[in-house]
Amino acid sequence: MHGNAFKPVKIPARIWDRDESREILKSRDVAGLFNLAVKYSGATQVRISAATGIPQGRISQIIHRQRQVTDLEVFERIATGLGLPDHARMLFGLAPLDIASPTGDYDDDHQEQADELTARIEAAAAIDPVMVMILSTDTNNLRLLDRRLGGVVIADKMRAQINQIERAHRHAVRPGIRAQLAHVLAETSSLAGWQAINTGALSDAWEHYEHAKAAAREAGDPALLAYVCGEQSYVLLELGRPAEATELLQHIHATHREHIPGRLRTWLAAAEAETAAILGDETVCRAALDQAARPAAGRSRRRGHALSVTRPPPPGPLARQLPGPLR
Repeated sequence: MHGNAFKPVKIPARIWDRDESREILKSRDVAGLFNLAVKYSGATQVRISAATGIPQGRISQIIHRQRQVTDLEVFERIATGLGLPDHARMLFGLAPLDIASPTGDYDDDHQEQADELTARIEAAAAIDPVMVMILSTDTNNLRLLDRRLGGVVIADKMRAQINQIERAHRHAVRPGIRAQLAHVLAETSSLAGWQAINTGALSDAWEHYEHAKAAAREAGDPALLAYVCGEQSYVLLELGRPAEATELLQHIHATHREHIPGRLRTWLAAAEAETAAILGDETVCRAALDQAARPAAGRSRRRGHALSVTRPPPPGPLARQLPGPLR
């Protein structure tokens, strides 16, 4: 039984030429792709997990459409694990393994890809500052819904919002609009990360923050980058790694202190005090609290900025781990 779990997943070559399979590939329907593997190769979720390197629990969630795949590296592992031939890989949006092979009968596929890419770039070209503002407003509305209803209730809306912004950002050409979209994407991904912390999905939270940091860097906003990094430190706290959380927060102070508003410096200092308290470092804790208590100057006045709505820390680490003398 264990040996079968590591047998390669072999889907018959004829399956990839069927209209159903082509549509699954073109739409990057990973759930549909896994179902093809189950139907035509008899693969179990355990075999698919072994072939793709994706945990079996997540395979189940993907098949039941409770989780989506968005990372290119994961798409690549899926294509390799399921043995997609080159023409299927190209329909799946990946480069062929044999780049020197002739295109043969796949010129139509290449034209379809070119037409699809052109359509996406043209759609992104229609985005202007007003549309960016609408997307930002949508994210802020989701933040308000999160406060009232909780992240679980609006999870589908969050995924749809992130996907919409990512598609627009990925195909935006004009640098100004692209930077604005990156800013909204960073805020939205950061909010998704915070929601993931609150539900205990720490791996998802970390990935959201990594995407948010990349977007904040492209947006050229050091304050937003510092804010995202500060929130990410709470993932480390939840993992029981307060020393690394403290190191991250201190790095943020050292790197971005001169480029972030006073309100954010106050919040970061309070976060550092929390991590120091968990470590039992009273000196650092009190110094950080003193810094947080200083009047904040130079607060951000930009409308819609993430810093204008500071979210409370997730419950848990401080209450559970604060040492006796500092309670």
